[in-house]
Amino acid sequence: MQNLDFMGKTVLIAGADCPAGSEICAAFAAAGARVVLSGRNEQALREAATANPERVDHLVMDLLRPRPCQAFGAGWGNEPLDVLVLLQALAAPERPGAVIAAIPALCRAFAQGLAAARSPRVVSVFAAPSQEALAEHRAYDRAMQELPAALEHDLRGAGGGIPVHALRISNAGGLKSVQGLAELARTVLWLCAPHAPTIGAAVWPVLLPCD
Repeated sequence: MQNLDFMGKTVLIAGADCPAGSEICAAFAAAGARVVLSGRNEQALREAATANPERVDHLVMDLLRPRPCQAFGAGWGNEPLDVLVLLQALAAPERPGAVIAAIPALCRAFAQGLAAARSPRVVSVFAAPSQEALAEHRAYDRAMQELPAALEHDLRGAGGGIPVHALRISNAGGLKSVQGLAELARTVLWLCAPHAPTIGAAVWPVLLPCD
C-alpha cells in the first residue's frame, strides 16, 4: 500500500463487523485515513479498532434499517466524507431485502458529507451467487449489480458527480482466505484513491486468491 496515501481522509465502513471490514479498516488506517466503523456486532468492531485506536472509531448501529441510516447521516451533516464503503451484503448475507433497501438510504443520508469532500468515492462489495443458486439469489445479484447506477442518480442532486463502484466477488470462498481478504482490501483502496478511475456506476468482477 506504499503508493496509496489517505492522510487527512475520512472513511466510513458500513457493515464493518465482518472479516472483510476488519481487513479494509486496517488497510485504510495504515494508509493514514481516519476510519469510522459501523455495524451490529460490538465485539467485532472493537477488535477491528484495537489495532489502530488513534485512527479508528466504531459505532454500534443497525444500518440495515433505513431510519438509523437517516439519523446517522443527519448527525454527520456536511462534514466531509471522502470514502463510503458498503459491506452490508457481506455482513448480513441472510438479509438481502434489508441490504438492498438500506444501502440507498445510507448513501442518501450521507449525500451532504460526500459532496463536501474533494474526491469522494462510494464502493459496495458483494459476493456473486453460486452456480446452484436459487432464483431469488440470482435476482438479488442482479439488483446489486444495478445499484451503482441507481445510487449515482440519487446522489446527483447533492452536487457534482460522486462515483459509485461495486466489487462483485466471483468466488465467495476467497472471503475466508487471508490472501483473499488482503487482495480485497488492496482493491478497495485502489478504487478509492484520488487517481482512481472516476467513471462511476461500474461493477468490477473480482476473483480473490485462496490460501
